[in-house]
Amino acid sequence: MMSKMLKVRYIAIATDIASKIVSGEYQEKEKIRGRSTLASQYGVSTETIRRALRLLEEMKVIEVSSGWGIVIHSKANALAFVEKFRERESIRMLLQEMRKLDETRRNLDVRQKELVARLVDYAERYRSIQVVQPYEIEISQGSHFIGQTISALRIWQKTGVTVAAVSTRGQMILSPGPNYNFCEEDIIFAVGSREAEEKLVEYIK
Repeated sequence: MMSKMLKVRYIAIATDIASKIVSGEYQEKEKIRGRSTLASQYGVSTETIRRALRLLEEMKVIEVSSGWGIVIHSKANALAFVEKFRERESIRMLLQEMRKLDETRRNLDVRQKELVARLVDYAERYRSIQVVQPYEIEISQGSHFIGQTISALRIWQKTGVTVAAVSTRGQMILSPGPNYNFCEEDIIFAVGSREAEEKLVEYIK
């Protein structure tokens, strides 16, 4: 079976030759270099060139004969060839990008789960020493926090707690920035003293 790399390579060469025909570098009825010369030019084997030429011949872009060699047949067909494979290449690139994004998303999901696990672990440790405690507080209906940013509310300055994370609509946001807008039913994961917790509860109300 032909390797994926070889297939991509000979299609790329065929597309390049067709592009040169479209641009006028090669003219209709013009005889172009032989397989060996093309193989040297593109740095590939003569077999790869043979496959590229066969593809162009099937699309009636060129004619290949033992007597005449390689002759340009149709500029219009060359244009059709380029457009066909350019569209195919665009689709391939989009699929590659989608796969990369999907992989990135999976990696982020894994990282998020790791950080949440660490946050829970820290919570248990802090509870055991009773010095600085993490706690969860839900923003209920009617709270003035709704629609306000962390920066505008000046949470740390007014209560002494640090907002470590926010759970919103099923999504965990770790270390939310100062421009995060709170929503109803958001759950704040905060870290601070018991006194600071009481201040935050009162402030949210």
